[in-house]
Order: sequence, then structure tokens, then C-alpha cells
Amino acid sequence: MELLQARSSATAMLLPTGSGPAGLKSNYSYLRKSLRLIVDEVNEQDPDDIAYVYSGYAPLSVRLVQCVLQKPYILSLTKGLPASAAGVSAGISSPGWLGFEEIVKSARGSTFNIVQKGDEKAVRARQTLSGTGGIKTVFVFFLGGITFTEIAALRFIASRESERRRIVVCTTGIISGNRMLKGAIEQQGFAKSST
Repeated sequence: MELLQARSSATAMLLPTGSGPAGLKSNYSYLRKSLRLIVDEVNEQDPDDIAYVYSGYAPLSVRLVQCVLQKPYILSLTKGLPASAAGVSAGISSPGWLGFEEIVKSARGSTFNIVQKGDEKAVRARQTLSGTGGIKTVFVFFLGGITFTEIAALRFIASRESERRRIVVCTTGIISGNRMLKGAIEQQGFAKSST
């Protein structure tokens, strides 16, 4: 029946659909809609959203990073308001996944929310040395690798957050098209050699 249903855009036909309950691997449809992973109109010359890196598709991994770093912007996207209504850096938002609990439950894998606080004396000393408006450093870890387009999307976020945050990406590897094809192509025969 999925083949007979109309799709909203040509890009949507390439993506898997599913309507399972939260937490199952087939719940991508809910994530796609609630995080607005598919953007129909993308300005690639003057982008205003990370969806420009895939010409209309926002990587889920980077959209989840935006849920933590740019809450007002993501909330404006999901509520259907114009992107400029909330602004990218509008105000101080709540820490962690607060406000996105249902979305995080729908994504596979474990999550945790720990707010780290430094020693009181060290925090005061740092504020004295750097002033009250210091730039925070955010570390984003990708286990299993990251693609160049995800790096481009994170750089886009970093350019929007440059006055408040510095984003450092840590990964176990960078995945390129060649690397993916090497994994799919048989390098040696499976038969034992007769030596």
C-alpha cells in the first residue's frame, strides 16, 4: 500500500517509511516529520538551514545536535513558524534534551542527560579571567564515523553559534563514498585456495 500513497516531494520517495510505535527501528517517519528532516525549498547559495548539505535533507544526527544547541530555532521549525521568528541564538534555553523527550524516545539507542558543573572556585576564577560572556566549547562525538556532509552541516551550525559556542567534532573515522563502496565490494574470493 505504501507504493500507492502520494508523496509530498521527489526526495521523500527515496526515504523509508514506517508507522511503528516510539522506540522501534521503523519509526523514522515520525522523526522525519517531527524534526522536519525534509525541506522542500532550500537556498543553496545563501542557506538558512542544515538541509542545504543534502539539497533538501537534514541529517538526523546533526538535527539532534541542533535540538540541544539551537532549541528556539528547532522549535520554530517544528511548529511551522518562519525560521527567523525565534532566531538561532535567542535567549538562554534549557539544558540537554528538555523539550524533545518524545523525539529522543523515538530515536534508537541510549540517551543520557548530565549537566556538568565545575568546582565553584574554578568557575569563578575562569569568569574573572575571561569575563562573563565567555565562549563555551561543545564536543560532539560520532562513534562509527561521520560523513563530510555531516561535517559541513556542523560547520554551518558553528558559524551561526560562533559568538557563543565553539563546536569540536570527535569521531572514529570519516566516511567517504569510496570507503562505503570498498565495504560493499568483494576484495577476495570466498573459496579456499588450493595451496
